[in-house]
Amino acid sequence: MTGSRDYQLFLLAQMHAERQASKALTFLSATRGELESAKARITALGLATPGHSVDLYTRLLGPPLDVTTFHSLSETGVFANSLGLRFHLPLWPELDFIVNQTTEGMAWGWTFVRSRGSQPPVITSLRDLTLWSLVVGDFKQFEPLEREDAWNHWESRWLMIPLSPGGPVRRCLVEFDFELLQKIHDPEDA
Repeated sequence: MTGSRDYQLFLLAQMHAERQASKALTFLSATRGELESAKARITALGLATPGHSVDLYTRLLGPPLDVTTFHSLSETGVFANSLGLRFHLPLWPELDFIVNQTTEGMAWGWTFVRSRGSQPPVITSLRDLTLWSLVVGDFKQFEPLEREDAWNHWESRWLMIPLSPGGPVRRCLVEFDFELLQKIHDPEDA
């Protein structure tokens, strides 16, 4: 039976934080073989195909915790009046997973966001950055986060951040999958 566990494994298969993914497999009592099998099952359902129905998510994850309307998007076009469906995935207890839905019922724009009532960790320096505990929205004090590159669910952004509390500020490249922090590059390499 395909469900939430398989979907979480599917997400893991696409993430770049190897150490966190390995820990997550242990948490789910899953092997790499099970991860690959789950990825194949989810892909066969059509979730890797652009323009798939948002109904696939409710079949896998159950009803959303919440549904909100986007007001910041263009008044016209395919994304106008889109909805955000919020789901909770046990691997990320402080976060929720948002699947956006067009008025025609097609899914787009998958992101992790902070769960309602969950406070983001305090970020004062590079030392405070912890993989899988921060989402793009947690970096507001460092805006603008200059986008370096982006493709599908992955993106890299430049961040100006002190190396230590009160220390010198450096430009650092950070990577996200589904807006969840995956990798921090050495600022000296940036």
